[in-house]
Amino acid sequence: MSPNGYDEIVVKQGLTILFSAALLSAFACGKTFEGNAGGGGPAPQSCTSTSDCTIPNDPCTTVSCQNNSCLYIERQNNVDLPEEHQIQGDCQTIVCNQGVSTSKPVPNDPPDGDACKSYQCVGGEPQPQYAEAGTPCGENDALSCDGNGNCGGCTETSQCGTPPTCKIYSCVEMVCELSDVTNMDLPDDESGDCLGPRCNEDGNLVFVPKNDDLPPDPVQGDCSTPICVNGQQEEAPIAPDSPCSVPQAGSCCGFTCCQGTCAADMCVNQGGGGQGGMGIGGAGGFGVGGAGGN
Repeated sequence: MSPNGYDEIVVKQGLTILFSAALLSAFACGKTFEGNAGGGGPAPQSCTSTSDCTIPNDPCTTVSCQNNSCLYIERQNNVDLPEEHQIQGDCQTIVCNQGVSTSKPVPNDPPDGDACKSYQCVGGEPQPQYAEAGTPCGENDALSCDGNGNCGGCTETSQCGTPPTCKIYSCVEMVCELSDVTNMDLPDDESGDCLGPRCNEDGNLVFVPKNDDLPPDPVQGDCSTPICVNGQQEEAPIAPDSPCSVPQAGSCCGFTCCQGTCAADMCVNQGGGGQGGMGIGGAGGFGVGGAGGN
């Protein structure tokens, strides 16, 4: 254990990075390896942010840019994947097993229903439950259920009311029939999270990556900017030589606000000191400083 409560990791390029124990525990979720997304491939990919790395095909392997190299991390086994990798209302959850995604049944993820038909998850499959005949349904409860899961008595579709997500009503022979809405983006009620709601090919709600759904920049005047990479927020360096003011006035060199000259993403101060210009383009956008000169 290093001073100040940090653990040391010595990386290939000869720099020593200090991480908190909490951050180390996040990396300890699974195996880590440098290189290509398949693991054990040719030479490691170089990067300045995660957007430079090859995105893995399976969500059970994540990637981040650390010390200018792409680091691939297998997620912890038997832990639910984040929301953007799940299908809503299918009575299943997707977890990881040795770096490969797999589904397992859950009791608390039933599809949305309506006044005449609800669902329970039984053995990983949605099972319909029908309301009693005569139960009010439709717009303003003006119609009634027939006991077989249907809302009856309509003469036009507008009487059927608001359908469940990714479904649409049609009034057919005085019965409100539900059909799937497929392959359609939905209005995004939560902007800045790099995700957007969508009805998939089966009429289920999913959340898909949206690279243009950028979060706000938490620090104005530094040399990083938030970007979206495969549904995750990352930090990327802004254009070299851009003006900056954090922590002092200068121009950008990698992730560093440099007062000297910039060479190969390394800031060299006038007078001989050195400032590291390398950065870690993960969600935290960490900067790594090299040793100062004599």
